[in-house]
Amino acid sequence: PDSFTATVPLWCAVLNRIISDFGNLKWGRKCSHFPTWLSPLEVQQIELKIERVVDELGEVKEMIAQSLGPTMCQPFRVVWLAPNFSLPKLKNFDMEQQFI
Repeated sequence: PDSFTATVPLWCAVLNRIISDFGNLKWGRKCSHFPTWLSPLEVQQIELKIERVVDELGEVKEMIAQSLGPTMCQPFRVVWLAPNFSLPKLKNFDMEQQFI
């Protein structure tokens, strides 16, 4: 199994949670961007790790929020590409505004 299918969404959710909590943003607390080929059990196991990883970061959380928070207009989102897969249409996506 590809470890990125679990690791990437986990870290995106951890960063989103930290930035959302420290910035009082209403992004939600659930990461729903797992690849479709993961089983529901695998997704559940990953989601259970999110809070634990956030807690284990301790004081580093505030540094992450301060460094990333001001530059983020939207939460991190994983987009999975696979053979015979087309990119989703992104609403209001402006390349110059989305990347710093």
